[in-house]
Amino acid sequence: MCCGIDCLAGIITWKYNLNLFDKEKLINIHLGKWDLTTVLPVLYNGSSEGIISLSVAISAYIFNMAFMSIAGENGVAAFTAINYVGQFGICILFGISDGIGPIVSCSHGSERYDRVKQILKLAHVVGIAIGTLIFIVLFLFGENLIKLFMSVDQQIVDLAAQGAKIYAIAFFMNGFNIITSGYFTFIGEALNSVIIAASRGLLFIILGIILLPQILGINGVWATIPFAEFLTIILGITLIEMNNRRCL
Repeated sequence: MCCGIDCLAGIITWKYNLNLFDKEKLINIHLGKWDLTTVLPVLYNGSSEGIISLSVAISAYIFNMAFMSIAGENGVAAFTAINYVGQFGICILFGISDGIGPIVSCSHGSERYDRVKQILKLAHVVGIAIGTLIFIVLFLFGENLIKLFMSVDQQIVDLAAQGAKIYAIAFFMNGFNIITSGYFTFIGEALNSVIIAASRGLLFIILGIILLPQILGINGVWATIPFAEFLTIILGITLIEMNNRRCL
């Protein structure tokens, strides 16, 4: 049933996109002219989201190589299972970040800076609360969730369940970082957003994957994501305070 709905949605979207090339349609790509003075700032301001997508692919490769060298195929399988589970939580946190966008942008544009601070504070509180709930679920029921995505190979399940407890610590922090990165995009501070996105998604990941496995072994690989989120939280708080002193 779900596959049929997905196929139907895909066909409708495909036909709609084709209509954009038809000059007879009310909305089509032939109308108007490209204005680079408008397009380039938009691309720059939204570049952090592109960096996030790029970082996901690069960091996944880095983790797969690290797990392969330390724990072989079982390590890669365990990380894949945890990553599937973790993405549910990440998507919720991104939803909160995207949800406050219109309110933050509108309030910032109308110079209602007190409201901007209130919305950001509320979003951080909600993000941390949801992250805490996700941590509890992963910590207590990680093994059961992992079995939804994998075979009954108990060795892999045990490895993933152990890793889930370490990986889950990141959810205390990544809500704050995701919301902060989105916040800077919404107020037009693209550079700060890029710095946070690149730090939590790539730079601190590389630093952690180099240092931690040498100290903690395979647990060091699992701890890389909480390590990167922790360093990013310090960076994010610093950037928020600097921006508040300058603009608010």
